Amino acid sequence: MKKKKKTETGLVLVGHSIGCYIILEMMKRDPELKVLKAVMLFPTIERMAQTPQGKVMTPVLCQMRYLAYLPVFLLSLLPGRLRAFLIQLAFSGLLVNYFPFAANSMYLGGQEMKKVVERDNLTIKKNLDKLIFYYGATDHWCPVSFFHDIKQDFPHGDFRLCERGFRHAFVLDAGQEVASMVVEWLLKELRRCHRKLPDQTTRSDLFFCLRFSQIYRRRSKPKTVTTRSNKGALMLTGALRYLI
Repeated sequence: MKKKKKTETGLVLVGHSIGCYIILEMMKRDPELKVLKAVMLFPTIERMAQTPQGKVMTPVLCQMRYLAYLPVFLLSLLPGRLRAFLIQLAFSGLLVNYFPFAANSMYLGGQEMKKVVERDNLTIKKNLDKLIFYYGATDHWCPVSFFHDIKQDFPHGDFRLCERGFRHAFVLDAGQEVASMVVEWLLKELRRCHRKLPDQTTRSDLFFCLRFSQIYRRRSKPKTVTTRSNKGALMLTGALRYLI
């Protein structure tokens, strides 16, 4: 990004879970990035090992990680159709085909438990007007107490608590709904400040909104993506004409 960036290019960043931690790291390491808005969905940016889910998973990911590889490895030895059937039963259509991917994910999880400890209040303070935080009401990776804590520390920030029952892993069953919600937020922000932005920036941001919505629609409902994506394209095209 440092090599490719242009100073006049505005960025809209959307992170989920550990992706929110990564966004804060990006903003910290390169303050010159022209971030217009950053949406933080179900943010795991602090005390991960102390969360209800973290207390369960930390021993598995950090101390017992290699034992946990065994069932994944045994699963990888099964015939493809049987493996896919078993995984479909467990994960509602989410297919994991290769053992290395699972091993890498578990290693990453262990690193998250160790490194995501203290909230980066300094970076948040410097970029508070650019950040939208969305916390889950039943998120075991980021309990509601974290929402109240950060809201108390930054009373002028934009912190929102889910009222629609989305779970942390929303990409499995509510990707379309969350994507549409985020697109609405971003369009409102662009309507509020588009007169201050170059036309090129506004166009690129709206294109991003469309692509973001399409991506999560594919993840959640791949069989209906074509029709609904076209509908979304028409809606956002109309918004594009309205703004520009």
